[in-house]
Amino acid sequence: MSEAPDDAVGHRAELVWTVDRSLCTSRGDRHLLSTPSLVLLVERVSIEAVAPFLAEGETTVGTEVIVRHLAPTPVGATVRAHATVRERDGRRFRLDVEVFDDVDRIGEAEHERFVVGLDRYLARLAEKSARLAEAGAAQA
Repeated sequence: MSEAPDDAVGHRAELVWTVDRSLCTSRGDRHLLSTPSLVLLVERVSIEAVAPFLAEGETTVGTEVIVRHLAPTPVGATVRAHATVRERDGRRFRLDVEVFDDVDRIGEAEHERFVVGLDRYLARLAEKSARLAEAGAAQA
């Protein structure tokens, strides 16, 4: 991890997606970008924004998302998300994210991510997966 906590402040990333049916919810016969998909976009662009500040063997996990879905976006539209690192405090990053289609600002979010060691994180995941498998076998 980069040593100076404010190295990252102001760093930006952008992602562009085409809204396909897998990202949509429906309203009548209309297919629109869903709020969970908007949150996914917020997370993905935020991961890109903090990636340059991670050391080998580190990753980040999302811990908080405050999202406002401001306008509908139909299937087939292009959306652009911009994430800016607002604050860095040790292992914690706070980001501001804005999302636009070709007509409107469709979303905004505040997102928090924490740096974790990838090996330790994957070991905890494997342990939990084993416990879930045991619990499933016990219920059968």
